[in-house]
Amino acid sequence: MADFTANYNLEKPAQSDFYNVEVQNKNMDKIDVALAGAKYIISPSGEKFKWGMDVGGLFLEEV
Repeated sequence: MADFTANYNLEKPAQSDFYNVEVQNKNMDKIDVALAGAKYIISPSGEKFKWGMDVGGLFLEEV
């Protein structure tokens, strides 16, 4: 029987479960939505930055 993560309710199949690509896809969709909603970071001094990812890795840019 599967467990679920506390923060994003991602499904964690049990060791005895067969791999199910639908479970993996649902988890990836939840992660994608969460990351898209967290695109901006406010610094302690009040500056706003947008983060993203490209072929070079993660980046921050001031907005």
